[in-house]
Amino acid sequence: MRHASTRAIRLAALGACLAMAWTARSGASPEPPTVPALDAVVLVQDFGAFRIRFDRESAPNHVSALLSLVAGGFYDGLSFHRTIPGYLIQTGDPNSRDEDLHNDGATGAEFAIPEEPRPPDSPASHVRGTVSMAWIGNDPGSASSHWFVTVDDAPALDGHATIVGEVVEGLEVVERISQVSTFRNRSPLRRVTIERMVLVPRDEPWPAPETSEPRQ
Repeated sequence: MRHASTRAIRLAALGACLAMAWTARSGASPEPPTVPALDAVVLVQDFGAFRIRFDRESAPNHVSALLSLVAGGFYDGLSFHRTIPGYLIQTGDPNSRDEDLHNDGATGAEFAIPEEPRPPDSPASHVRGTVSMAWIGNDPGSASSHWFVTVDDAPALDGHATIVGEVVEGLEVVERISQVSTFRNRSPLRRVTIERMVLVPRDEPWPAPETSEPRQ
């Protein structure tokens, strides 16, 4: 198994993505970055794991910023603060780390991702398993750290969120999360915690097979 090369890929990805996130904070409009071919595996306490494959070509700035947050451990310990059966699950609020379930959903990362033009042939419809960045209101340049997964087709979301990928493994886990009991505002009655998000090269299975090769 290629542990050393995998680490190198992840470190290179983090460097490139952090550079993009820094530029986004400054309000500049850079050329779309070269985004590495990485998936993210989301490990959710008591529920299992699901795997996200990113749409690098259609939304490189959004995907790059999201990868930088994942690589920096931003989502580790966060909760899914919004769960709606047959619709979506959503995470990305730093407030969701604490025990107060009533303050979740209002904050995000300290930068916004500038709107970027999408190629004409890029997916624009929220079908089951779509992963999108959430906006604030109707401002397409306000996405930061919040993302959601659709549990079923949701065409009403088209044009109101930037699609960044799809769930390619573990959609049944997303379905189970969406079924948890909630308050009237759709916030879960108990924390649904992301233990961690792991970046995995697109051609690498998860979990990685055992190997006797020494780790460097």
